[in-house]
Amino acid sequence: MRAIMDKLWVYNKIYIKYHLTYKANIMLKVIHIPINLFVIGMMWIILGKNNRNLDVNYLIKYYFLTFLITTSFPFAKIVRDIEDDIFNGKVTTYLIRPISYFIPKFINFISWITIYFLLSSPAVIFILLSSRLKIVNLLWFLLILLMGLIIQFLFWYLTSLISFWYEKILGIIRAVFVLQTICSGVLIPLHMFNYNLQKIINFLPFKYYVYYPINVFLISSNYNEICKIVISELVWILILSALITYVWNLGLAKYQNNFN
Repeated sequence: MRAIMDKLWVYNKIYIKYHLTYKANIMLKVIHIPINLFVIGMMWIILGKNNRNLDVNYLIKYYFLTFLITTSFPFAKIVRDIEDDIFNGKVTTYLIRPISYFIPKFINFISWITIYFLLSSPAVIFILLSSRLKIVNLLWFLLILLMGLIIQFLFWYLTSLISFWYEKILGIIRAVFVLQTICSGVLIPLHMFNYNLQKIINFLPFKYYVYYPINVFLISSNYNEICKIVISELVWILILSALITYVWNLGLAKYQNNFN
C-alpha cells in the first residue's frame, strides 16, 4: 500500500509541475476569470432592468458559479486523448506496467482541479461574503462539487472507451456535450424546466455537475437533502466505476483479438 501511495504522489507532483510549466496558461486564466464574470454580471443587471420578475441577484451568482465550474476542466479532451491512445495502440504499454491506465488520467484531472480551485477561490469567497452565506454552505458546496466533477470525469472516461469499437467518436462527443449542457443546468437552472422534463433529467448524472452544487451554495438546504445528494453521488460514482471496469475489459479483449 505504501509503495502504491508513493507512486500516486509522484504522479501528482509530475502533473502539477507539468501544469505549472505553462505559466502563460495560468496567467490567461487569472485574467480570463474576472473579465468573464464582469460581463456576466453586467448582462444580468441590464436584463433585470427590463424584467422586474427576474431574481437578478440569484441569477448573477448562479451564472458566476456556472462559468467557474464549466471552465474548470476540459472534459472532452479526456475523450480525445484516450481515443488517440486506443487508435495508436498506446494503451497496450499499460498492460505490462504496475499501474493501471486509469490512474495517470485521474491524477492529471485531480492535479489540475487543485490548481484551478486555488485560482478561482477569490471569486467564490467574494460571492460568499457579498451574500452573507454561511461557511457551512461553502464546505458542502466544495464537497458536492468535487464529487460532481469526479462523476463528470468518470462519465467522459466511460464515453471515451467507445473508441474500442469506433474509429472516430467526434459525433458522439458532440451529442453528449449538448445533452450535458441542457441537463446539468448550464443553460438555465433546472427548476425552470417543466415537471416532466425534470423527472427525465433526474435519471441522469449531469445535475451533480452544476445545478446541485450551486443551489446548495446559494440556497440553504436542510441536512437531509444534502445527505441525499451526497449518497446519490456516491452511488453514481460506484455505478460508473463498475461500468468503466466492465467496458474496459470488453474493449481490451476485442483489442487483443484484433492483434491476434
